[in-house]
Amino acid sequence: TERLKKLESEQITDGQRKIQEIKIELETEERPFIELGIKQKITEITEELEGTEIDNLNHYLTYKLIDGRTLEVEGKQYTLTVNLLIIAETTTYHISVQAKDEGNNEDNRK
Repeated sequence: TERLKKLESEQITDGQRKIQEIKIELETEERPFIELGIKQKITEITEELEGTEIDNLNHYLTYKLIDGRTLEVEGKQYTLTVNLLIIAETTTYHISVQAKDEGNNEDNRK
């Protein structure tokens, strides 16, 4: 894509390593279309990380961007737990997805 080409050319000219791609790997027992919806929402949240210099990235905030977050997909709430975060040119999030109980109205934010 055009954005990726721009990021690659910027990386070559300034010598700084930057995030070029973000991969999302989910651990879930949900149906594939629910998993796809969750991945799409996570991608929307993390897309601004692309192009960020790795050396200047706040690693804790990058982790907390997703960990403990609750998303709604198809009218159901899902809580995300980051099991592993690999920060590199291809940044990878390994995330567990847990459906929230219908009867549990507890606010899950930290």
